[in-house]
Amino acid sequence: MYNLNFGANLLLVGRTGCGKTTAVQETAKLLGKKLYVYNMSQSSDVSDLLGGFKPMDSKSYLVEHFNKFVDILKASGRFEDNRQFIKFFKQLLDKNELISAIKYLLKATEGLSAKIEEHAKDQIGDQSIAEHSESLKSLLKKLKMMFKMRDKLQNKLIFKYIKGDLVNALKKGDWILLDEVNLAEPEILNVLSPLFENKSISLIDKGKLQEVQRHPDFRIISCMNPGNSVGKKELQGSNRKRFVEFFVPELTDPVELEKIVMNRSKLQFK
Repeated sequence: MYNLNFGANLLLVGRTGCGKTTAVQETAKLLGKKLYVYNMSQSSDVSDLLGGFKPMDSKSYLVEHFNKFVDILKASGRFEDNRQFIKFFKQLLDKNELISAIKYLLKATEGLSAKIEEHAKDQIGDQSIAEHSESLKSLLKKLKMMFKMRDKLQNKLIFKYIKGDLVNALKKGDWILLDEVNLAEPEILNVLSPLFENKSISLIDKGKLQEVQRHPDFRIISCMNPGNSVGKKELQGSNRKRFVEFFVPELTDPVELEKIVMNRSKLQFK
């Protein structure tokens, strides 16, 4: 706990079943931290952590924008007044009439944007209205682009850049657990080296180089079995030096084992 508070990168080493992963999960739960767990292997890729381009069809892409529109309706207290719109839009999707659906959603977004802009004139300084307005402007821009490319979108795949959980955790101060970290290729840990050195990272998003600011509560914790275990290997010295290492012994005390079993049983059947 002390090392976590001071930003150290912890490496828990112990045999299978000794409780390394569970200890991290329970600590995160006690401290109210969101924990993302990655089970590392030789096939692990940097994109699994940082994100990359993922394929999605036009319908899924449109539904994603529709959901954003619905979120704005709910946040602005206009959801009930637009139930008929939502019902009709879903009918268009069910019939796979994507071009009509894009046009319909674009028209509705323009209408809502105009209403909120008008309302904003009477509520100067209202931060929530300003946020709704900015969200609608961003959504309008994307929908207009979709409508412009409507003939090309039908029955085609779209590749969208999806940020990985590590990027989101870095921004929000969540925790990352790299389980079986010694099984990952050394190149992956080398790419992540700035994070082990308490630095931020930069990503190219929409053609622009953007720095992802590191939240002070962000932590990376790693677990591994000893390198002399069957099917395992040692973590390279250069990467191992980046961690504060703790050995987790197997629990053999029957009294302690009974306490753990009883506590876990209470949580499970609570």
